[in-house]
Amino acid sequence: MADPPTPNWDNFPILDGFGKKADVAQKGNVDYVNYHKVLRILRQEAKGWVPGYRTWIDADGIEQRVYPEKDGSGSVVVFFRAPTGSGFMDTEDYCQPIIQGNKAMKIANISSMQITNAIKRGWCAAAGTHFGLYSELWSKDPLEDPYKNEDLHAKPSAKPAVVPPAQPNADTSDKAGELHDLRGTVAAAMQAVYKEKPAVAADWAKALKAQFPTLGADQPQIKVLNKDQLVFTQEFIYSYK
Repeated sequence: MADPPTPNWDNFPILDGFGKKADVAQKGNVDYVNYHKVLRILRQEAKGWVPGYRTWIDADGIEQRVYPEKDGSGSVVVFFRAPTGSGFMDTEDYCQPIIQGNKAMKIANISSMQITNAIKRGWCAAAGTHFGLYSELWSKDPLEDPYKNEDLHAKPSAKPAVVPPAQPNADTSDKAGELHDLRGTVAAAMQAVYKEKPAVAADWAKALKAQFPTLGADQPQIKVLNKDQLVFTQEFIYSYK
């Protein structure tokens, strides 16, 4: 059997800072980029990387797109399929919760449209995670328009409208920028090692929770780690055998 092709990492899509300011729209205090624009850039600048989503078969033999969570809500799982013959593996799975407003929805109340919308939002968020596309928004704000579809809105209340308090501005200090850059560096390093040694994810989670017992998360995510945890993660990855 022939050896699989070796990926050329110079060809891996690195799209940090690639999005144009003109692509960013605003609704209230939320900046977002429509998913059509995100996928258009991927088609142009990440040729061959195809968006996909995972499914599973239930006990009745029916294919399902929604994965149940412990709290009774549901999520979809998306990824990007690597170009055929490139030597790259598909990206890691990205779990996107199905929400209404800002609350996770119970599986029994989720519609087909909401599933489809969650998949599209998941692709946008995963593009920021894996390729850095619109990563300026990915760290905090949704990349897909959360106000576009009616299914995301709770039914209007009969109570008088209440003016919400002013929201604080996003932290744009040098310290916040350095932390964001560190997260991107660590995430890219983890992905590179994972391609060759998938066991690194479980080994890292175990080591991280041993070093930081109060972390609490069953599946730690690089995007929410603080500086000390990121530095530990970076050193762990660089020394991983």
